[in-house]
Amino acid sequence: MTFTSTNSGGFCAGSNLDGCVGLNVGLTTTGGGAYSLLDTVEHEIDEVLGLGSSLLAGNQTQTYKSAEDLFRYSSTGVLSYNLACNTAAYFSINGGVTNLNSFNNCNNGGDYGDWVTHTPSQVQDAFTNGSGSSGLTVSSAEVTALDVIGYTLIPEPAGVALFGVGFAGLFMARRVQHKKNISLSAY
Repeated sequence: MTFTSTNSGGFCAGSNLDGCVGLNVGLTTTGGGAYSLLDTVEHEIDEVLGLGSSLLAGNQTQTYKSAEDLFRYSSTGVLSYNLACNTAAYFSINGGVTNLNSFNNCNNGGDYGDWVTHTPSQVQDAFTNGSGSSGLTVSSAEVTALDVIGYTLIPEPAGVALFGVGFAGLFMARRVQHKKNISLSAY
């Protein structure tokens, strides 16, 4: 699908897609930096997969909460849907006991589901300061957030079984080939 900046309502307007990521590759760089293509793609795909907040600027009474909003705390045991810039909100998976990352909590053009800006930058930061290439890791807060909203790093049993069958097939093919080589060298 080709998108242009003149599409009414944004890049995805009028599309019948579950998710859409529009990138201006003219602004991104491949070696990291302020507009790292890898970090930008990872950030946007995280959001298509479900990271993000349903909280909207000026709407303090919104009843709908996104999956990530269910892990938004201001202190131990206190969920936070307050959007005031002076109110801290952070991501926690143990009832607010541990702050895994701080949410962007201002009407500053960034999403409420994004993190505050870090040094060095992190993938889900609302804004980058160009302080290094972040990239996702198994231990990053973004991966933890994807885990708690329903994704997993552990392969499904069918995938493991398929991998095992493929590996066994390769082993058997190599063994048959090895026997042929031994038979040929005996002559």
